[in-house]
Amino acid sequence: MAQCANCCNNPDVPTLTPSSTTTCPSTAITLTITGNLNDATNWHVYTGSCGGTLVGTTATNSIMLTPTAPSTTYFVRGEDGAGCVNETTGLCANTTITVNSIDDASFSYAATTYCATDTDPTPTITGLTGGTFSSTAGLAINTTNGTIDLDASTAGAYTVTYTTAGACPNSSTASVTINTCATCDITAFNLGATPVQCGNIGTYSVEVSWTDGPDASVSLVDANATISGDNPALVANGTAILAYPIGTDANIVINDTDGTCVFGPLTQVSPTSTPIDYMPIEGTCDDNPQITLPAGYTCAYQFLTGTHSGNTGSGPIAVYPAALVNGDQGTVQYTITTPCGSTETVDVNFICVSCSGAGAANSGSWD
Repeated sequence: MAQCANCCNNPDVPTLTPSSTTTCPSTAITLTITGNLNDATNWHVYTGSCGGTLVGTTATNSIMLTPTAPSTTYFVRGEDGAGCVNETTGLCANTTITVNSIDDASFSYAATTYCATDTDPTPTITGLTGGTFSSTAGLAINTTNGTIDLDASTAGAYTVTYTTAGACPNSSTASVTINTCATCDITAFNLGATPVQCGNIGTYSVEVSWTDGPDASVSLVDANATISGDNPALVANGTAILAYPIGTDANIVINDTDGTCVFGPLTQVSPTSTPIDYMPIEGTCDDNPQITLPAGYTCAYQFLTGTHSGNTGSGPIAVYPAALVNGDQGTVQYTITTPCGSTETVDVNFICVSCSGAGAANSGSWD
């Protein structure tokens, strides 16, 4: 029987066995090729079609390949490239690899900066749930739900990492800073007694008192922006008298400047304006000239004319310190200070009729 000296033995149509039929983006698989090359020299691997886009060759029985999403089909046949094997009629084996999407590891905390005394924050996971949280030493974090134990953590800046556990694990990070913040220590904040009308100038006063820690200071703010007369750097454990136009309600907030906390607002409805009469009290010689003052008012006085001209004094209710005697007369001017800090003046003319001096019986009166 005649021998064929120049005949070529075509390669087998191989059997293809991938290390996995699914993979993740940018992750290689190993493709095992089973069959004989015979007179072919290499296994040629294509995508698109048999003989399409060449992606690799090998003379062994395996090759590393990196498929692309969403899937890649590989076609494999033996070739020699020298014309002995007819590649135009060569048959390919094929296999398809599915590329899964990488996990969504998105998450976030409500803030990036916290005080050690704040409520422990838990992140919101908007990606794939079921992963784990981690960070560096010093941050007390729950690895399952990401809750940070703020007061158990060391103050400082941290990076929190969330790693998914899906088919194609992924991770993302969030920055968190923990500060040692001052503690709010206001323990009381109160309005005082019934508001006091401030003279006849259309204002009224509100008393505010508070108790704060020994290291603290506070500031007062009125949401209506009509406040006046307050000290912007008030000390702890204090009282302030605040003035408002009659017809405008008070709406007061107190800020603890060492603890960044807010109390209030406390609201005081404006009183109705009532004219105040400072007319003198009718009295005897020993009573001396006096005027009536509402609670919270003080005054100073000076004799402007008469026997005692130039004499001065002060008090909650102005009283001339020396007894008047018969025939004393003149004018007393009272300078009245209201609870709002404003002042008004009242002049009182007097004459002592049938007065017999200090300590005498009530035998006379002033007018």
